Amino acid sequence: MFRKVLAPLVWLAGLAMIAYYAPVTYRTLPLAPGEQVAGFLGESHELVTVGEGHALEAGVYRFEVNSRHAIMANDGSLLPFGHSMYVRDIGSRARRKLKLVGVGAIYDIACCRSAPRLCIQHSAEEPSHHGDRFKLSIVSGQDGQLIRTIDLVKDSWSISDDGTRLAYLDVGDFQAVCLDIDTGRLLYRVPAFGGTVSANGRYLVLGVDGDAHQIIIDLVHRQPVTWLTELNGGVDAIALHCGRVIDRNGKVWQTSPVRMIDDGHIHCTFVGGGKKIAWLERTDNGTKMKWRSVESAAKPLNGEVLIPEYSGLIGMVASQGNLIHFDGTRNAPEPAWWRQLLGRLGLMQAEPGLLDYHQWLLVDVRTGTIVHRGKDYLRAVSADGRYAITGDDQHPEVRIYELPLRRSMLFIAIAGGAWAALSLIMPWWWRKHVYGNVGCVSSVQESNAATTAAKP
Repeated sequence: MFRKVLAPLVWLAGLAMIAYYAPVTYRTLPLAPGEQVAGFLGESHELVTVGEGHALEAGVYRFEVNSRHAIMANDGSLLPFGHSMYVRDIGSRARRKLKLVGVGAIYDIACCRSAPRLCIQHSAEEPSHHGDRFKLSIVSGQDGQLIRTIDLVKDSWSISDDGTRLAYLDVGDFQAVCLDIDTGRLLYRVPAFGGTVSANGRYLVLGVDGDAHQIIIDLVHRQPVTWLTELNGGVDAIALHCGRVIDRNGKVWQTSPVRMIDDGHIHCTFVGGGKKIAWLERTDNGTKMKWRSVESAAKPLNGEVLIPEYSGLIGMVASQGNLIHFDGTRNAPEPAWWRQLLGRLGLMQAEPGLLDYHQWLLVDVRTGTIVHRGKDYLRAVSADGRYAITGDDQHPEVRIYELPLRRSMLFIAIAGGAWAALSLIMPWWWRKHVYGNVGCVSSVQESNAATTAAKP
């Protein structure tokens, strides 16, 4: 009776484990040697790539911040990210090359999140009388048509999500400039150490007095909104459409009137369109990611995720701002003695690779679930959060995942069929080879006993 009840439960548990541990489905997109992913083209599902780039080798790494992508050396110098640009359709895998006129070696690129535009920092074919090394070109991501080109004196620029407002440092008199890209109209100009334009293109944040003070400019009315004299270290993330900023010490400020509304944390970012903040807290065994609303005076905690053994940074991805990207590493343990020995003999890599200590996560703050994770690198997420592109520096291809993740039905069907067949064969084999042998032994023993009893 016990065996009859237990056998179906074991069979069902096996099927559940097969479904749970089945690999997720993804598609592979091969890239040409030296080709790197730069992001999605606006709100579409077309992927922007840069070809003929510098090889990623020892002392060379990718640098990604605020949707900008570049390749840097360990000394901080920029290396060519590539010399040509392509747009790939991730459905049909078709690739078209953008015909860029007047664009030299590409050193930095940003894909606008809500418009099919690209902002490209590239080498100047002929340096100007200011001795500048770079130019900044805004081009259409559909046909490569040049929209506007300016001279750059340093790598200090930012662009709005729709690609219509640009802030940069002027090469002539070292003034922060903000202009309308379509018309070329000057929106604001002032002596400053740099400027950051808000995602919606309405506000401009300027650093003055060595970034000790911040001035926020309303670009519609062309006048200062407020001075943030208490900010320490400048503005790190802005959600000015909500009237809030985060300084580099993790403090959250209300801009009108100026007041601190949350003491925050060092690793802090806006999510949910600026209505929530997310931050990291170190624990004894890893890191906790937490988030909550900044619109409620009670400050209730909306959710948290524990990431054991890892520490890192977070940032917002996708234009809706509901996905948090965590990128972290764990402390490298002392290699085992046998690994060190095999490494000295040349039979094994003495030290594990970087990917053995790396992990990234995508967390949805609406549900508090981890929608995806991996040990390679998250290269891009589409504006609607439907597709995630991952890859590493060792393989010339990227993986395309559709969110939410789907388990491989082919694996489940094959493994489930094998498990069902095994469940049917095992009882028969057990009865024939185990119970049969036991029965034979019993018969022999009974025969021997009967023979012994018959003897006088």
